[in-house]
Amino acid sequence: MFILTADQVSPQRAIRRHNSQVEKLVAIAYRQWLFTKGESYLAAEREIAIQQAREKLDAGKLCILVMDERNQKYVLCYQDSELEPLDENVPTTETKEDLAALVEAIRETSGLIKNNRQKLRVYPKSIIGTELVDWLCDYLNCSRKDAVKVGQSLIDQGWLHHTWDKHEFKDEELLYRFYQDDRLSLPFVTG
Repeated sequence: MFILTADQVSPQRAIRRHNSQVEKLVAIAYRQWLFTKGESYLAAEREIAIQQAREKLDAGKLCILVMDERNQKYVLCYQDSELEPLDENVPTTETKEDLAALVEAIRETSGLIKNNRQKLRVYPKSIIGTELVDWLCDYLNCSRKDAVKVGQSLIDQGWLHHTWDKHEFKDEELLYRFYQDDRLSLPFVTG
């Protein structure tokens, strides 16, 4: 088992073939191997994470434990021999078609767009700025600064906006929503 830091691994776009279907996903690359993300553990749960990794190794499953210092957690990643690196170029964000493809990928990612609570309000079908930046960094294999520029492009091109239209795109705990979801959901007050 290896315990690695996040800067020792890199995101890698990959595919997994199922019969006639192809699933695209973001894998974790370490040397020549590709891994899928598994369970996450808080930094305080380090010993539990190590124990889980040992149990997986004892069961014959190759895994690595990645320490994500920025998010203060450990992520158990499993080697997946069915994954193939995706050689296509990472989509750019220079044209409206590129942004449309990026928006489709964001919207297809489970758990990214959800009902988020801020103070006493719930904002249906919204996305947290920092979570979108994390996703963009993985998907586009770019820096956080570049991911913020992409987020701002989504705002500038009319795809995304701050829920109260008070902010540009920021790598912060601010809520954003796609315009196409606005007519379907309004924030509501909870008790």
